[in-house]
Amino acid sequence: MAAAHASIEEAKRGAERARTDLRRVQDEANAARAEVAAAHARIAALEKAAADRDAAERARQALSEQVADVQALNERLATDLEALASRETHLKHVNRSLKDEVRKLSRANSASSMPPVSPSPSTNGVGLAATAMPPGAGARRMSVASTASGSIPLDLDNPGVKPVNVLYLKSVIMSFLEKKAMRPQLVPVLHALLECSDDELRRLQAIG
Repeated sequence: MAAAHASIEEAKRGAERARTDLRRVQDEANAARAEVAAAHARIAALEKAAADRDAAERARQALSEQVADVQALNERLATDLEALASRETHLKHVNRSLKDEVRKLSRANSASSMPPVSPSPSTNGVGLAATAMPPGAGARRMSVASTASGSIPLDLDNPGVKPVNVLYLKSVIMSFLEKKAMRPQLVPVLHALLECSDDELRRLQAIG
């Protein structure tokens, strides 16, 4: 969960950098538009004041080329502005996703610390069934959740272990895997859920 918090902070810093870059590009775009207007004004002044038509034409041509260059720069800045806005939106989405996962992990940790509740027998035969090992063989009571719930087995002798909803976990992992850009954000979530070792964490990072 600490890794997820660190990812949230990094996402926040990335969003702040994106906003700073966005303001800078906007300022540059405004300056470029002002320069275009000034260039047009200079063209008009030169055409009006120049006595030599050829000299005026050469000056007008040079200024027209300058205007074209500035307009091209303005277009590039507009493209950069759009890319930065898209990046900021993506970072906000990632930040929200990470916050949701942290909240879910927090709820899971809180629930795992609660005393276990003995399951009541199911009336339709589908539910929790307890089995016991023979005496003297280190028997442990195990409970298997109904297949309809999509959960994995629960060790009843360990009150700190709770069932994990496989269908929900699969949905979360698939949603991250479907978007390649979000795969790196899946690493801290899996690391927290699966309690991966350092070697396993490196393998996850290589896959992402």
